[in-house]
Amino acid sequence: MAIDYNRIKGVAKRLISENGQPVTLSRIDSTDNSDGSVDETETQHIGSGVVSGFTERDDKTFADLQANDAKLICTLPVRPERGDQITANGKDWRIVDFRDVNPANVSLIYILQCRA
Repeated sequence: MAIDYNRIKGVAKRLISENGQPVTLSRIDSTDNSDGSVDETETQHIGSGVVSGFTERDDKTFADLQANDAKLICTLPVRPERGDQITANGKDWRIVDFRDVNPANVSLIYILQCRA
């Protein structure tokens, strides 16, 4: 029996959308021009997420946890990167670290370590 990971991804996305809130991931991309100048463009990606706190068990998964860090479980259309900015709960956070749940190379959800 084959496992349909895309269906599981759809269920995870629906559950997080129903129980979470919209989140916005902002990323600044730089383009080098032939004249030596650099153009920076900001792209935004909308997803859904649930903000929570870290547990003692998370100390083994995430390094350098600080008291004000938040754990964001989310679905996004792009893979997050360290340093990206994310807006959730009306607050801007910087992504310090992340883990993706990706059996069979299908990213189901992302678990982000965010810092204000």
